[in-house]
Amino acid sequence: MPKDLRVMLADDHPLMLKGIRAALVSEENIEIVAEANDGVTMQDLCRQHLPDILIMDINMPGPGFQERIAYVQGLEANIKVLILSAFNDPVYVQAVIKAGVEGYILKDEVSETLAVAIRTIAKGSRYFGQKIIKVLADFDYKADAFIHLTSREKEVLAMVAKGLNNKAIAEELAISDQTVRNYVSTLYDKLGISSRVELVLWSKRHGLGKES
Repeated sequence: MPKDLRVMLADDHPLMLKGIRAALVSEENIEIVAEANDGVTMQDLCRQHLPDILIMDINMPGPGFQERIAYVQGLEANIKVLILSAFNDPVYVQAVIKAGVEGYILKDEVSETLAVAIRTIAKGSRYFGQKIIKVLADFDYKADAFIHLTSREKEVLAMVAKGLNNKAIAEELAISDQTVRNYVSTLYDKLGISSRVELVLWSKRHGLGKES
């Protein structure tokens, strides 16, 4: 008979913890050994119980998620970390994956994917929910697209990120308002973006628009 997978939960929302327990209660060979609702308690209980898998929310009181992940990785045990979060912002997702977690799923995917994610990670593979995979694919596509922008398109993009309107950009670059509008439209197409707000947010995520 397979060894029970010892799982620990860390989330500061009582209803979410209840939902996770409900999703796992009927699963064979999965045992919940501890629960925490803040980062400090999570670290203490991880050290005490050394679970096989830690299911952790990104946003919790106490230490930041990167510090929590580093703490768990520093313990003398091969604790695998599965992120369970409501956040699907590509910047968060990329930062969490860079921290070295084994999986990431969204909270609205719990009932369908949590047990599968746990078993997949326990076998040594990584697991990402379909929505997270899409976020990563879109993010990588847009980041790669930036490389293929012309120098002038990058100039316009940086100015949009600083909050300049079309008229101000036209004056700065000594070109017409219509030409600026054409550049902005081209940026929408190349980056897969549909509004100026999205363009500003995308730019800031990639380090553009910062005052030197």
